[in-house]
Amino acid sequence: MMARIGTKTLVLLGTLAGAFSHWFIVWLLARSPDGPKAVGEYSIILAAGTPIFIVAQMGLRTIFVSSSNQWPWRIYTNLRIIGIALGSAALLAYILGHPAVALGLGFAVLLFKIASALADLELARVQFANRLGLLGMMMIVNAGLTMLLATLAVVVAGSSELAIIGSALAAAAVALWARAHGSRLTYDEDEVSGYKFVVRAGLTVTLGQVFASLLFQLPIFALGFIAGSTLAGKYAAAAYVLTASELIGSSLQTIFITPFRQIRLASGVEALRGKAQSVALTVLLLGMPVGGAVVAVGPKILGLVYSEMFVMERLPLTFLAIGAICTPVAYILSVTLNVMNAYRRVTEALGVASLSVCASVVILYFAGIDPLTSAAAGAAAGAVVRVLMLFAASLRSPAA
Repeated sequence: MMARIGTKTLVLLGTLAGAFSHWFIVWLLARSPDGPKAVGEYSIILAAGTPIFIVAQMGLRTIFVSSSNQWPWRIYTNLRIIGIALGSAALLAYILGHPAVALGLGFAVLLFKIASALADLELARVQFANRLGLLGMMMIVNAGLTMLLATLAVVVAGSSELAIIGSALAAAAVALWARAHGSRLTYDEDEVSGYKFVVRAGLTVTLGQVFASLLFQLPIFALGFIAGSTLAGKYAAAAYVLTASELIGSSLQTIFITPFRQIRLASGVEALRGKAQSVALTVLLLGMPVGGAVVAVGPKILGLVYSEMFVMERLPLTFLAIGAICTPVAYILSVTLNVMNAYRRVTEALGVASLSVCASVVILYFAGIDPLTSAAAGAAAGAVVRVLMLFAASLRSPAA
């Protein structure tokens, strides 16, 4: 079946299935009696849990699949266990110390984050071997199990917390599958220990990934602080277009990181730059009509899919569409720099982009623009700054 469909297509299908499964959880919460408030509470917990577990994961998957050295696998597993322990303690402290966080929902998100962190590293072995067809199938199975278990939890028990726990069980099952298969794949370890390199590079990648997460999470935090969880939930439901574009960008990164590394090794940096620019331009052109469709039919779709409480005007949707168009392009440019081992350049671009989100939201809000439009404009500003800085860095960064 993989040969008939194509390995890259399977990865894209897996990414789309994953995006749909994450949205499905949001949809279940949106259709609950609390509506936007339920989505807002869930989104606010994720806004804290996502950066915490990005730090806990230390960028190990990116280092594993992009590094010029094949450091011993035990280094990655040991660091992942330590990271999960520290991340769990930090998120647990947030859950217990934040009065607005429902304990049941908080613990469910914690379990999901732990399972996802375990699956993330195990899938790296499959990705490193360039078994993209198998990787895509694992992503599809993960999404299918998530939606099945979440639906059963809501229909049978009427519990949104159990729906998220179902997502955690799906991720754990895929982690076990990937571990069983990945351990049989060829990986010629270097004999020397590489803890120092992996930790140093991982911290740089992690900081960039935290900034990337904040590009999406900061507007939610701002809305929760300025206007409360209801408006934050309304924004989060519409901003799922940004989440979907992030997942598409992530799948493109998965597809291109190994071929880009091979181009760099075989033909040099200039050949890599030329290929990356061609791919980035193609992704940009493909994204533009999709962004136009979001603006054209978005208000009606939000009302039909969620409820009339989630309908949003076209101006903030336009800003969200701009962010969605730019995000996959940014991933292509990021993976180019990662293959050059120019991890710091990616982190710098994401840091400046995050600052631009904060500055835009604050300036627009105090200029009298409504909170929803201010948040969406901030997300767009961050996405545009991210792409421009990554493009400039890709032109001047040498291979490591």
